Amino acid sequence: MSRSDEVLVALRKIIRATDQNSKKLNQQTGLTIPQTLLMKAIAENPGATLGYLTESISLSQATVSMILDRLEERKLVARQRNQHDKRIVNVALTEAGKTLLGDAPTPLQEVFIRHFDNLAAQQQGLIINSLQALATLFGVTDLDAAPILTLGNIPEQLPGMAPIPRSEPQLQQIVLRPPTALDAANLHHLVRISPPLDQNSMYCNLLQCSHFSETSIVAEQAGQLVGFITGYRLPDRPDTLFIWQVSVHPDARRQNIAMRMLQELVARLLPEGVRQLETTVTESNHASARLFMQFAEQLSTQTVRSCLFEQQTHFHGQHDSEWLLRIGPFDDRHLIHQSQPEQPQPELAPKVGHLHS
Repeated sequence: MSRSDEVLVALRKIIRATDQNSKKLNQQTGLTIPQTLLMKAIAENPGATLGYLTESISLSQATVSMILDRLEERKLVARQRNQHDKRIVNVALTEAGKTLLGDAPTPLQEVFIRHFDNLAAQQQGLIINSLQALATLFGVTDLDAAPILTLGNIPEQLPGMAPIPRSEPQLQQIVLRPPTALDAANLHHLVRISPPLDQNSMYCNLLQCSHFSETSIVAEQAGQLVGFITGYRLPDRPDTLFIWQVSVHPDARRQNIAMRMLQELVARLLPEGVRQLETTVTESNHASARLFMQFAEQLSTQTVRSCLFEQQTHFHGQHDSEWLLRIGPFDDRHLIHQSQPEQPQPELAPKVGHLHS
């Protein structure tokens, strides 16, 4: 192996470790690296101001404010006006935030900082000089970068989504309809706050909401997008609907929205010749599997399970195996009419996404 290859291998190891650490954190807590570091800074200084947090994690005030918006939507942090100076806003973790942070795996950069700080000053200087020289060789010295070890944007610029009112959810009508391109940004945002759903690009979500709108569905409540199912008909088997992703907003659960969307989507596509449904779930995603097994039971049809994408063969060990569920055949006799009385059920957790863009 050449010396240049040795350098690239070392860089690749760091990149892979960063990616794996980020995915583990997101799967276990639904948090990103920047969100976790910000929550740690808040935990170390309860009641911290926006200015303090901005300096603490070396990000712009606008970026820290956007991250706080995400955390506040999940009720992990709370902002409150200072009693003595109403111009000052203090930030603290909620009890839910403290619990989630306590269960979160350690960010990789904290492991690095702990070991780096134990090195002699001469060794530290050598590492800094070597990495700065490496950045010069790659021609990236002019790139703006924060001291945060993550592969994603910090954070992505997305429109906000107001929390859905929790009071008397049965009085808030659920509207089910095909998505449009205007739903893509909110769909993208909903995936971000719905672990363990895999994040796709905004462009991918635009295609889902436009090219695949007839085989997808969204749920609206109080004027907000609170759930979606994306899918498509298999090119070589147009009688088969493949379900790509399912998600329901955390504040809109316990209203059976996922099942209602699935029923409505299948009812819409039955006249178009769809006779069976396919999706994939990971072994650990019991909630997603339960949603589709209950759906099959309601249709009184069979379910066949087989491994579609294997952990080592297809994901190189970086993703759990995806198990294919095939539900069907079904026809008009199996149609579940939305007019039938519904029994409230606990909302199932979102299922893991399958395809990436």
